[in-house]
Amino acid sequence: MDEKEVASMQEYQKLGFMMTHLHNFSVKYDIPIVAFVQLNRDGITKESTDAISGSDRQIWLCTNFLIYKRKGVEEIAEDGSNLGTHKLIPIETRHARGLDDGDYINMSFGDSGKIEERGSKKNPIGSQTTEPIEQIEIPF
Repeated sequence: MDEKEVASMQEYQKLGFMMTHLHNFSVKYDIPIVAFVQLNRDGITKESTDAISGSDRQIWLCTNFLIYKRKGVEEIAEDGSNLGTHKLIPIETRHARGLDDGDYINMSFGDSGKIEERGSKKNPIGSQTTEPIEQIEIPF
């Protein structure tokens, strides 16, 4: 496409166009890509694919879609402050088993901006039922 065609597109169309090209680049060169997108206002209360801002094409072309957000006051009280103040919610996991509905990964901030996993809500680190964390090596 040339600049005139892109200039006349709606914002969601431009996002979709860019995501398609990013996906094609990843496939062509066989490399992983980590991309971050903004949640829309629904992301405050919803934890689903319709909370993503912009274009649906961002979800169509991703392998995994996770929401990272601050826990609510009730969730911190229920989980305990030792399990962190944030959560990572796997929404779409195309090549993994994912988590049960309502489950999420507890996240805590460590020293020097380090973010640490504290296990899942249903299986927190430190509980007797904690499964070993699977280590995945990503070749570069």
